[in-house]
Amino acid sequence: NATRWLRMGGDQLERCIESDDALDALIAALIARAAARGLVEPIPDDDVALARREGWIAVPTATSLAQLPTGQGGDQRGRTL
Repeated sequence: NATRWLRMGGDQLERCIESDDALDALIAALIARAAARGLVEPIPDDDVALARREGWIAVPTATSLAQLPTGQGGDQRGRTL
């Protein structure tokens, strides 16, 4: 199970169920960690200039969730703007 390491108490889980904002914050934190660990898809070369101007939504790689606790397996595919 890729999320075996992710543990949430009852209050935290309930908050994510009741609040879209809390769930969005959890998802954003996981994606930010994936980006910091280089576990996101790279920005295509043709889009780098646009991403620098307008920002870019990082898309985690298919196997990133299981690698977030340690960050191992990342190949630094993400590009720093």
